[in-house]
Amino acid sequence: MVRLKAKRTALLLYSVLLVLPTVVLGGLHWHQLWLDYNAELAAVPESARDAARRLTDGIAERLDQLLEQEESRPFDHYAEVFAPEAPIGDELSLHRSPLLREARPQGVLAWFGYDLSEGYGAQVDVFYGRSTAGHDLHAEMRQPDLSAAASELLRKNLADGFLRRAARLGSVQTKELPVVQAVVHRGREDSFECVRACMPVLSEAIVQVNYSQFHLRFYIDADGEPRALATRRVILADLDPELVAAAPCLEPLARGFGLVQGIFLDPYWLFEELPVWVSDRVLSGSERFQDTPPPGQPDARSDFRFPVSLVRALGFETPRDEPSEYGVVNVVIDKGEIESRFEAQSWRFFGVAAMLALTLTTGMVLLLRSVSRELEQATRTENFVAAVTHELRTPLSTIRLHGEMLAEGWVQDEDRRAEYYDRIVRETSRLTTLVERVLEKARLSARAAVPEPGDLSELVERLVPDVADRAGIGRDDLRFGLAPDLPPVMLVPEAVSGILDNLVENARKYAGPDGRPIDVMTLETDDEVVLEVADRGPGIPPEEAEHIFEAFYRVGNEGTRTSTGTGLGLHLVALHADSMGGRASVHPRPGGGALFRIAFQRA
Repeated sequence: MVRLKAKRTALLLYSVLLVLPTVVLGGLHWHQLWLDYNAELAAVPESARDAARRLTDGIAERLDQLLEQEESRPFDHYAEVFAPEAPIGDELSLHRSPLLREARPQGVLAWFGYDLSEGYGAQVDVFYGRSTAGHDLHAEMRQPDLSAAASELLRKNLADGFLRRAARLGSVQTKELPVVQAVVHRGREDSFECVRACMPVLSEAIVQVNYSQFHLRFYIDADGEPRALATRRVILADLDPELVAAAPCLEPLARGFGLVQGIFLDPYWLFEELPVWVSDRVLSGSERFQDTPPPGQPDARSDFRFPVSLVRALGFETPRDEPSEYGVVNVVIDKGEIESRFEAQSWRFFGVAAMLALTLTTGMVLLLRSVSRELEQATRTENFVAAVTHELRTPLSTIRLHGEMLAEGWVQDEDRRAEYYDRIVRETSRLTTLVERVLEKARLSARAAVPEPGDLSELVERLVPDVADRAGIGRDDLRFGLAPDLPPVMLVPEAVSGILDNLVENARKYAGPDGRPIDVMTLETDDEVVLEVADRGPGIPPEEAEHIFEAFYRVGNEGTRTSTGTGLGLHLVALHADSMGGRASVHPRPGGGALFRIAFQRA
């Protein structure tokens, strides 16, 4: 009972110290996985904003490089004819504008310029330069419309008013330039002769010119075409009146000018090609650039889209009523990678959890079975002790009673005295059998027997007298059916004798009152040679058939049982069969009763 309590304590400790911490730690680990997964999903919008910032910064950097290149261009290049910065003596040297032959930078459709101070009568100059291979197909398609677009821009500037135009100046840079450059840019071909005549006065004269930074503008023109452009203002400072009086050709210049110069940007390059080029360099991993999908096109369920208006992000000035959807691109982050990683972690977690659950369950089951076996063994031991106590008490009491009666001379009749002696001998034999069975169990558990080939029917026939007369009853209640010419099997004569003794004794113990015989048979089935002992007793309940060959097991309850026994007989039968390489089994007998079958191993 102490060992049984220890087993129950071990089961409880196993549950508390191993199962419970495993469940708690597994739950905490799963909770942390879930928190990390949700944290990654929650961080996706911020990651998208960061990716959008890197994308717009890359586009803005490339656009700034283009504008810096244009800001370094002299203002007088925006006219068909210009004068070099350092004239040679009093000679007027004129050159064609490089914008007529210069290769356009990528993203530039054309250069343009006009004098805002001349109002609606200002001449609008557009320069397309020279096309470059590989990037200018869309620009070539838009060139025919740019003269009209520049004229429309002039009208927009005039309609904006002075305050709005002044607001676009931003920071202004002042430069000192030869007056000849300003005169040539402001004049026309019919005034160049006057300029040549005034060269002795103008060759050394300097004038101040104010340059504003390039200002980005975006709008949809009257034809529905998107226009993206960068413009700057060039304003002439006041001229020296004495210089104007000495050179009549300066009179148009003295009235001042406010030039608007700029470039038409290619919207296709700016809002489609450039973002793709930049995204390949600044986006990584699950981040990617994507145009706004066409209407009706479904988005991937795992994609998170962060829309970016490049028009606003790059600082373009737009009319108030301008459509806001133009120039909108998407920074897309694929959440599928996060979900796939979480799914893989979940599978690994549940795989480990399943293995742990299987291991813990196996441990619990094995421990429960161990406790159950201990309980069953304890019950059988108690039954065995009760049975042995009963089996020992009865013959000992009988021996003592009859021995005392004989010793004290209470029985004088010789027949009675012989009967008492015979009774003492039978009870002593009964005690001897009980002790021998306990010793036999220990011996058979060690499997010391060595089986040899033999004839089963012949051996049973030799053992019939001993088996029949073992209890002094004779063979009247036995019926033998021994098959001739059986194939040899592996035998141990003492084991077969023990099997017959125990099976016949068991059958006689539970035989019915009608005296029907017990059948002892040997026969050959399809693949086995067997010994069968069949009775017409109460039979074996199906739920107990698998236990009756266990040590100390007896059918029914020990407290209410009327038949004698210790629960070792059928266990010894199983041990004997096992010692010869065979097996014992019990089956219901048709018509009632039990059929015990011993299958032998062929030689």
